[in-house]
Parts: sequence; C-alpha cells; structure tokens
Amino acid sequence: MSMDINNKQRLPDLIEQHAGESERSFVGGLVVAAEWASEECPSLWGVEPDDFRDDRWRAVFEGIQYLFKHGKRPTLLNLTHQLEAVGKLSLVGGECLSALREMPSFVQLPDLAETIVANSTRRSVLVAAGKAAEVALNGGSADDAVQEATRILAEARRRQPPANAAILAPGDSQEFIYRVVDDLRQQAEAGTLIAWDTPWADVNKMIGSLRAGHMFTLAGYPGHGKTTCFAQIAEHNAAKGARVAFFHAEHQHSWMLFRRAMRLTGAHVHELERGQHLAEALEAEEIVNTWPGGITYIHCPGWGAEQVAQTMADLHDAGQCDLAVVDYLQKLRLEGNGWNKADLLGNAAEAIKTAGERLRIPVLLGSQLSRAGHNAPRPGLEHLRGSGEIEEKSNYVLFVYRDKVGEHERELSTTAELYQEKPYAPGTELFFNSTRLSFYGTTKQELNL
Repeated sequence: MSMDINNKQRLPDLIEQHAGESERSFVGGLVVAAEWASEECPSLWGVEPDDFRDDRWRAVFEGIQYLFKHGKRPTLLNLTHQLEAVGKLSLVGGECLSALREMPSFVQLPDLAETIVANSTRRSVLVAAGKAAEVALNGGSADDAVQEATRILAEARRRQPPANAAILAPGDSQEFIYRVVDDLRQQAEAGTLIAWDTPWADVNKMIGSLRAGHMFTLAGYPGHGKTTCFAQIAEHNAAKGARVAFFHAEHQHSWMLFRRAMRLTGAHVHELERGQHLAEALEAEEIVNTWPGGITYIHCPGWGAEQVAQTMADLHDAGQCDLAVVDYLQKLRLEGNGWNKADLLGNAAEAIKTAGERLRIPVLLGSQLSRAGHNAPRPGLEHLRGSGEIEEKSNYVLFVYRDKVGEHERELSTTAELYQEKPYAPGTELFFNSTRLSFYGTTKQELNL
C-alpha cells in the first residue's frame, strides 16, 4: 500500500485517536529500549512506515529504522541528528521528541506493533472498497472493479503477522510459562476457568478439550449425525459462556432453530413447522437467552473458505467468536483455476485452520465421506471425500457412524459410534434420541431422556 492511498482513508475517529496513541507509544518504546544493539532488533515486528497514520510518528519511525540499519542506537541525540539530516526535524518538533522520554517498556512493543499493523490492514480494506467504487463509477466493468479491489487486498494479506504471535525466543520461555500459569491461577480463583469441550464425558476423555488453534474434523455419511453433534457441542459451550460462530452451508436458519427447539422441548420438528408447541419453543428460547454465551448462525451457501475465515476474524474482533463450527467443507465454493479438486479441498481446509490458529480459537470442521465407502462396516481416513489433504490439515479427525438396520440403507441404528482416527483412540458409544434429535452418552447425567 502506498502512503498517499493510506492517507486518503480513515477509520472511525475514536479508532484513529487510539491508533495515533499506539504509534506514539511504539516509537517511544523503541527509543527507551535504545540499549539494544542493532543486530538484536527483531525487524521491528513487521511494522513498515506506511502503516503509520500520523506523519510525525512515521518520520520518527523512519529515523529509528535508518539508525538500526546502520548499526546505531536510536537515542534521542542520534535520532535528532538523523531527522535534521533528512530535513524532518521541524516536522516532528522538539515537543514531539521530548514526549518520547516517558514511554512503555520493551515487553509492550510487540502488542503495539500488532495494533499498528492491524489498523493499517483495516485501512487497506477501505482502500480496496474505494478503488472498486471508483472503477465502477468511471464506467469500468464489474470484473475490473473486483480485480482492482482484489489486488489491494492481496497485498494486505501478504503482510506477515507480528513476531510476537510467531516467535518465542529461548530466553522468553520461562517468563511466558509463568504468565500462562498465573493467568490460569487467576481464572481458577475467580471461577472463570473454562475449557471448551463436548457434552459427552467419554468423548472428552478421548479428545481432551477443544484446544485453541486446533482444528477438529468430524466426518460421517449423510444422516449419521454430524450436524447434530456440532449443534450439541455449540449449545453445550454457549451454555458455559462461549460465543460460538456456527457456519452452516446446507440448512436454513429456521431449520437450525427448529432443531434446537426440538432438543430443548422434545417437540418434533414437523409439529413445530405446523405451528404446534410454539409456547414451549418460546420458553426454550428464554432458556437460551440466559446462557452466558451465545451462538451466531451464519448461513453460507456458495461461500469460499477465505470468506468464512474473514467472517470468523470479524466476529472474533467483535467478541462473538471463541469457537467456530464450519458445517461442512464440501459445501464451500472451491476457489482456484487449474487445480484439481483434492488440492482445492486441501487449500480450503488450510484457510479455515489458519484462521483458527491466528485467532487462537478451536475450529470444528465437518466433512462428508465418499459414497464408495458405504459398504465399509466402519469408515476410516481413506473414506474422507475428495482429499487426503483434509487429514493432513486437521489436528484431529473423528468419525460418527451408525449401522444400518433392516434392508433400507436410510434406516439407522439408535446407537452411534464416535471414534478418533487421527491420532488413533478407541471410540465410544452415543445413543440417538430421535424425539429430541440428540445424542446422549452412557452416564446417568447424560441419559436425560
């Protein structure tokens, strides 16, 4: 992104005010940490001059950048001489430089750098929208407008995340684990320590918790219960305080909510659709409204994985995504010219997993199984539809499977097996209650029929 384009776009005034404070604190912190040798500077955490909104702090940053590059410490004296040499001392002024004397310590610099880069990327989004509108208003085609916007957004995406999100130096590991342990201790004392998991105790013994940054793929044949499992996990964690983003490409919002009401009331979905048991359904929604967390449903037919990932990030920034469910992979639009389907599915899975890693949230991904495996008594990794890449991208791969009963292939057993193939772990049985459209485990508490 160029400086002139950056200067034409503004975020809301309050955000820009805070952005200016972050820029000032960041360059001030670099001056306070002037005892660093230039070779110890970690590339300034990926911050670039064009990321700055305020011309003064941009000039100071460029001066610091020059001093580091030439092996000089960024003391106020050296910085003053450098700004004077390039004719920018009057721009920053003596008052501006003196304001750098009392600034944050080194440990705050990575977070400030992350804020600066994030604000710069947001401005790039505004630039892309403005350029697309300009092309369209000047008579350009829709394709030209999209191409121009895509070019600018691609440049923004190429920005690497700040080093504080990617690097843990050997000397920092002890301090890091102290911070983690102290944070866990404070949460435990406050009663706010919660691990996201499933509603079934035996499944939790198998997988542990739903770990932040990990992708859990759940595969199964149509009608075997993937969506039901996902919905129960989402509702279970929302009741514990999680804010869940549930991406569903197949079912309408009304169907998702009717199924939820069915679980909470026992009323059959066909009755609900005919206007029966509405009082019970509304009462169930009152219960949902008491949950400390909540579920945001996103109906996303025809979306690509990048759009899902970006929406996850937007919801996370808005405080509405501690856990993401994507149901399911093969329903997403596959993007890429000249690629085979296996590679496209792998790229889509990678985009969703990377979003979870960056946001530090668990991601649950649904995957269909190949119909060629329908005769398999117990499907495995080789039956994942379309790509072994899905296995490679996933941290965990689980299967839900119900045996056929009778001669009709759609008539399924009320007993399901939920098992893990990556890494391998013995499975557990769940029992399906069609009245409540729910799976239950084997403990007395879970058999709440």
